[in-house]
Amino acid sequence: MEGKNRNRLIVFLLLALCGPLSSAQTQKSQTDSLVRLMKAQSLELIERFGIKYRKAIDATFLHNGTYLICDTALWNVDMRVIHADGHVQVIQDETKLTSDKLVYFIDDDLAQFRGTLVQLQNKKKNILRTRFLDYNTRDSIAVFKDGGAMRDEDGQIIESWNGSYDSRRKEFLFSNNVNMFTDSVFVKTESLTYESDANRAVFNSHIDFWKGGNMLSAGQGWYLRPEETFFFTDDVHGFSEEQEAWCDSLYFYRKPNDILMRSRAQIQDTTRHVAAVADYVYYSDSLSQITLCRRATVALKTQEKDKVDTIYFGADTLVYRTIPRCDIPAETVRAAEGRVAEMYVDPVAEYRKKAAQEAAQAKEAARAEMNPGRTGGTSRAPGARSPGRPQAVEQPDEGTPPPADSLQAAPDASPTALRDSLPAPKDTLSAPVDSLQMRADSLKRRDTTRIGFATAVSHVKIFRSDLQACCDSMVYNDLDSIARFYLDPVIWNDGNRQYTADSVFVLVKNSGMDRASLRSNAFIITQESPVYFDQIKGAEVMAYFDTTSALTRFDALGGANALFYLRENDEIATANQVECTMLSAEIRDGDLQRNTYFGHTHNNAIPLAQMSDADKRMKGFQWREEQQPRGKEDITPLTLRRGERSAYLRRPRATFRQTELYFPGYMDQIYRELEVRDSLARLPRPKKQDVPADTLSAEPADTLRTPAAEQPVAAAPPKPEPTAAADSLPVHAADSLRALPDSLQVPPDARELRARKRAERKAQMEEVRKLKIAERDARWARLDSLEAARQAEKEQKTLARKRAATLRLVRLRERQNARDAAKLQKFIEQYEKKKARDERRKQAVAARKRAQDAEAGRAVPAPVESGEQPPGSDAVLGDPRSLDDRPVLGGSRLPRPESRPGL
Repeated sequence: MEGKNRNRLIVFLLLALCGPLSSAQTQKSQTDSLVRLMKAQSLELIERFGIKYRKAIDATFLHNGTYLICDTALWNVDMRVIHADGHVQVIQDETKLTSDKLVYFIDDDLAQFRGTLVQLQNKKKNILRTRFLDYNTRDSIAVFKDGGAMRDEDGQIIESWNGSYDSRRKEFLFSNNVNMFTDSVFVKTESLTYESDANRAVFNSHIDFWKGGNMLSAGQGWYLRPEETFFFTDDVHGFSEEQEAWCDSLYFYRKPNDILMRSRAQIQDTTRHVAAVADYVYYSDSLSQITLCRRATVALKTQEKDKVDTIYFGADTLVYRTIPRCDIPAETVRAAEGRVAEMYVDPVAEYRKKAAQEAAQAKEAARAEMNPGRTGGTSRAPGARSPGRPQAVEQPDEGTPPPADSLQAAPDASPTALRDSLPAPKDTLSAPVDSLQMRADSLKRRDTTRIGFATAVSHVKIFRSDLQACCDSMVYNDLDSIARFYLDPVIWNDGNRQYTADSVFVLVKNSGMDRASLRSNAFIITQESPVYFDQIKGAEVMAYFDTTSALTRFDALGGANALFYLRENDEIATANQVECTMLSAEIRDGDLQRNTYFGHTHNNAIPLAQMSDADKRMKGFQWREEQQPRGKEDITPLTLRRGERSAYLRRPRATFRQTELYFPGYMDQIYRELEVRDSLARLPRPKKQDVPADTLSAEPADTLRTPAAEQPVAAAPPKPEPTAAADSLPVHAADSLRALPDSLQVPPDARELRARKRAERKAQMEEVRKLKIAERDARWARLDSLEAARQAEKEQKTLARKRAATLRLVRLRERQNARDAAKLQKFIEQYEKKKARDERRKQAVAARKRAQDAEAGRAVPAPVESGEQPPGSDAVLGDPRSLDDRPVLGGSRLPRPESRPGL
């Protein structure tokens, strides 16, 4: 019976708890479906076509936390529909919609805008305009169709045929013919998501991207505007006027104008027939530098006469950078000039020239020894000057005046000859020459020709059908067009010839090798058969090639050693060992035609039968055939793609029809600004070091004039005799010419006109630049203020959240402490009840035992008062204050009383 009552009590409590919850839910649903008229200037009940309406003037409604404001509202209470007209506004949180007409379906929580212009604006000042829009006040989602355009506070434009806006997530979705303009970039796609708070656009489908004359296409991507970073992925393709590129993913950093390409990246230069492939490509615009890593390879198409070939150049890392010639250090330029001069020195010609000079000197010395008394071919008088040796004549100091009798040395000489015989004063001619030279130097413009510098690091390999090479690193620049190979370089040529040295310098000309310098421990090996190799060794070797990069001659310098195998009846039978100071060999069609030895030469012809295996190889011989690249696959596994420029040029560009409809004239203004910017960029830059023409016409003339007191009398030319023509000109002719009106004066110099035009153009450009800077600073200041306000609001919200969290925690702790105290009190009460019950039970047992003892005639012990221990109980439980003295059972002490179950 008690169990049934307990179950009924539990059911009653559950019903009591659930009752208020159900009531609250019902009340909430009723509240959500309830439309409240917050205010109205007037309210009346009217009837139209048999339907009763509540007509409200200047009304404000509230439903689902959304305010509906209008000039006139007709509220159909039965059908639960509101027709709003005139200055309609729908405001929910941070979203505001404005229009002229609206139909609001209360049960569907749906605001319908049809036919008239509707504008949606959120907290970020993003303005969406369309003519067909539905807004759900419960879900806070707006859906538009039949065209719409959105513009943000910075002028970014996004338009599409269909779309939606989620007010809670602050997210726009544009679909079907999406066009976007942002920061001089035009985008066309089919689906785009714009996250308003993050200012981030996500391209959900294929995208075409234009910036000036450049175009880029990809499967999808995103644009983060605060960082001005674009990301594209899925078959990325792009091209400019001269380049075309492919990759799997691409980052475009708009502020520094840098580009990062990843995975199967390829860049192709259509003007120079050059292509580069790698898995990592980074272009730095500020440095004009491109870096290729991971399977990096450059392919260069070459054409020599009728032969078309491709050279593949690969390494772990390739870096190419261009620098204006005026910014290159003078030491670098001098070093390049020295390398070029050294490469063009012909050792054989220099050796023969030196030998001819030594022979001529020896011949002259021999002739002098045979005729010791003769110094010339003809006799001469004592004191006469020898034709072979100039006689030393003491010259007076330049600043010392000539002797007085020097003016009388030639009495019949003309005044002009007399003037020329006098030394020119130092200070009268040196000054104008220096002045003119300084101004000529100042007029020289800085040479901004860009010079290329290339560096290859680690596992450098080169392959062409007739040329292969490998080394650890390579350096090249356009100053000297010399490729320098370092750290164990090897070059193979003509299929059977190998070149090695500590370092190799190759002069590149017309995309081919012109000559090569093998420096330090040079070794040339030519394979004559699978067993025998011609070998040439020297301190340095110079190799010369023709226009097809075929070897035509090489010179071994600095003590040459050679080993040649000679054929007899197409069989190799003899080996010729050569030691000389210098060796020169001529090659024709890959075969050795003639050898020339210089200096002390030692030849030794040895039959093959008398040579040991060690004699057949010179010291340092290494035939490194296993390192030779056999094809382009040994350079890189990546394949080169063919150009697709024409196919992408046929793609339709972004057109902003919706923007012209909803923001008329805005795109025309954008196009004009871009055109003006491009035209200003095409204008020639004004010269920074131009000198006005007046300074050139005035200063040199003044410096050439010398005061009359300083000019020597004899240096002045004679005055010409007056002629009739001179006498016919009146004395006041100069004054009459000065008196002519300004209209008859000589027109200004063309240089002065150009200088004026340059100054005007410069002033216009300066005004445009200042205007742009002012606009930019104003925009940045506005953005900074907005950012500061957002940051302050964010901090306030964060602080409020922290305070609310702390308050919730304090309340939770208080409630938990109260619950713990109640539980503790309940436990104490239960413990006290149990203790009293146990005490009563013990007393009852003791009473029954005493009664039994009394009946049996046994001694009855005295009753134990409550709180006292029975005699002998200390042996079991002991005194609670001395529990450590309790007995030990089984190796462990008895448990404490409070640790036993039930206590």
